[in-house]
Amino acid sequence: MDVRRVERVPLRPGTEPDHAAAPRWLDVVAAGRAFHRALADVPRPAFLDRRRDWWALGDRVAWQECGADLVPGLRGPYAELVALYGPPPRERAQLVHGDLTGNVLFAPGLAPAVIDFSPYWRPPGFAEAVVVGDALIWHGAGAGLLRAAGPRSVPASSASWPAP
Repeated sequence: MDVRRVERVPLRPGTEPDHAAAPRWLDVVAAGRAFHRALADVPRPAFLDRRRDWWALGDRVAWQECGADLVPGLRGPYAELVALYGPPPRERAQLVHGDLTGNVLFAPGLAPAVIDFSPYWRPPGFAEAVVVGDALIWHGAGAGLLRAAGPRSVPASSASWPAP
């Protein structure tokens, strides 16, 4: 790769890259896939079950591993959301990074760097769905990303990471 031809995305200290100016969503998904392949055989860490923070509680409620203690005004909307649940994913759960969106760094000529590990025990597709959801909701990505980031559409090689 010719470093002189790489587009520079200006950053100010303490700010995120402008994802609309230089979208890298498929690269983030591909880097996550490579990262998760490397973690595929790691046993479930015991500390995950001891977590009691809001993120851990929300994760367990979302995956129906525990009930939600809801105020009366939220019981109806919660029941509507639960009714939308489909069958559980067929993909096996493993250790995944649950917040890849802003935590994959790219530099010319180097493999992507996955930082600020947010561990979850979920199917790898969960981590990809978080990236796509973040891109759509928070960063103005187009709906075409849903198809482009589908399970078989992002080649593992696009992350420039060696397969294990």
